[in-house]
Order: sequence, then structure tokens, then C-alpha cells
Amino acid sequence: MSLEDSYYMSLEDSYYMSLEDSYYMSLEDSYYMSLEDSYYMSLEDSYYMSLEDSYYMSLEDSYYMSLEDSYYMSLEDSYYMSLEDSYYMSLKESEWVSLKDSECMSLKESEWVSLKDSECMSLKESEWVSLKDSECMSLKESEWVSLKDSECMSLKESEWVSLKDSECMSLKESEWVSLKDSECMSLKESEWVSLKDSECMSLKESEWVSLKDSECMSLKESEWVSLKDSECMSLKESEWVSLKDSECMSLKESEWVSLKDSQDQRWTSSIEHNSQ
Repeated sequence: MSLEDSYYMSLEDSYYMSLEDSYYMSLEDSYYMSLEDSYYMSLEDSYYMSLEDSYYMSLEDSYYMSLEDSYYMSLEDSYYMSLEDSYYMSLKESEWVSLKDSECMSLKESEWVSLKDSECMSLKESEWVSLKDSECMSLKESEWVSLKDSECMSLKESEWVSLKDSECMSLKESEWVSLKDSECMSLKESEWVSLKDSECMSLKESEWVSLKDSECMSLKESEWVSLKDSECMSLKESEWVSLKDSECMSLKESEWVSLKDSQDQRWTSSIEHNSQ
């Protein structure tokens, strides 16, 4: 021991101590400690610790930790964590998360989420959602929805709906509906309905109805009805009826009846009338 230089060496134990510099080295155990700088190194275990800077490194396990900056890194597992900035990254799993900015990304699943902007995107499923603008798009299903404008479109089903304008269109079914104008059209069924004008038309069945004028026409059956005037006509059967005047006429039988006078008055053809 040397008091002048304040150090002590032992070749037997293979260590060296210096009180002046406040360090201790052991070649046998392959470590070195310094109380002055507050660190400790071990070459055998391949790690290094510093209490002053509050970090710890291990080359053997390939990770590094810092308590001062609140982060942790592992090159072996390919991830990095920072509690201070509230984010976490894993290159192995292709994930990235930031709670600070409310963002999350997964390259593996092809997903990206931002709760801050209320947006979500999935490239795998071809979906995109924005709760901020109340919009949703799915390219996979060919659907697009906007709750803001009250619109919905599906290119797959060929449907389009607008609750704002009260309109609905289906190109697949050839149907179109407008609740605003009270209209409905079906090109597939050849039908058209307007509740606004109280009209209904069916080209397939050759029917036309108007509740406004209390009229109904069937070109297929050759019938025409008017509830307004209490009249009914059948061109097929050659019959005509008027409930208003309590009259009935049959052009086929050449008969005419009037219930108005409470009599059964029948006029046959002019030939039969002259013979009587």
C-alpha cells in the first residue's frame, strides 16, 4: 500500500484500488467501478450501468434503458418505448403507437388510427373512417357513407341513399325513391308512384291510378273508374256505370238502367223498341 499515491495493488488477487481517483478494478472478474463518476462496467457480462445518468446498457442482450428520459430500447426484439412521449414502436411486429398524439399504426395489418382527428384507415380491408367528418369509405365493399350529409353509396349493390334530400336510388333493382317529392319509380317493375300528386302508374300491368282526381285506369283490362263523379267504365265488357245518378248502361247488351226513379226502365235496341 502506498499512502502517498493512495493506491493499493495486489497481484495475487489481481485487483487495483485507488482512493484518490475513487475507482476499483479487478482483472480477474473483468469489472471496473468508479464511485466518483457513479458507474460500473463489467466486460464479462457485457453491461454498463451509470447511476449518475440513470441508464443501463447491456450489449449481450442488446437493450438500453434510461430512467431519466423514461425510454427503453431493445435491438434484439426491435422495439423502442418512451413513457415520456407516450409512444411505443415495434419494427418486428410493424406497430407504432403514440398515446400523446392518439395515433396508432400497424404496417403488418395495414392499419392506421388517429383518435385525435377521429380517423381510421385500413389498407388491408380498404376501409377508411373519419368520425370527425362523419364519413366512412370501404373500397373493398364499394361503399361510401357520409352521416354529415346523410348520404350513403354502395357501388357494389348499385345503391345510393340521401336522407338529407330523402332520396334513394338502386341501379341494380332499377328503383328510385324520393320521399321529399313523394315519388317512387321502379324501372324493373315498370312502376311509378307519386304520393304528392296521388298518382300511381304501372306500365307492366297497364294500370294508372290518381287518388287526387279519384280516377283509376287499367289499359290491360280496358277499365276506367272515377270515384269523384261516381262513374265506372269497362270498354272490354262495354259497360258503363254512374253511381252518382244511379244509372247503368251496357253497350254490349244495349241496356240502360236508372235506379234513380226506382223503376226498372229498360231500353233495348231501336229495332226492338219500334216492334213494341
